[in-house]
Amino acid sequence: MIIGIVLIIFGIGLIPFGIQALKEELSISKDLSFGRKIIVVIVRFIDTLSFNNYTSWLFGLSLVLIIAGIASIILL
Repeated sequence: MIIGIVLIIFGIGLIPFGIQALKEELSISKDLSFGRKIIVVIVRFIDTLSFNNYTSWLFGLSLVLIIAGIASIILL
């Protein structure tokens, strides 16, 4: 049970780093028009789902840690 709690804490602790990295990636679209901002956000979202950048790895790892922590609490 302690391992599960530690995994959940680490998973939640990684989320702010992922949010900060996502804000840095989207900061380049501040000078664009509204239509182009929407296109940039959609492309960045698809890029985040492909797991080829730092942001997606942070979000993916935090999700895996949280799920593993919950599973270890329930199963143990």
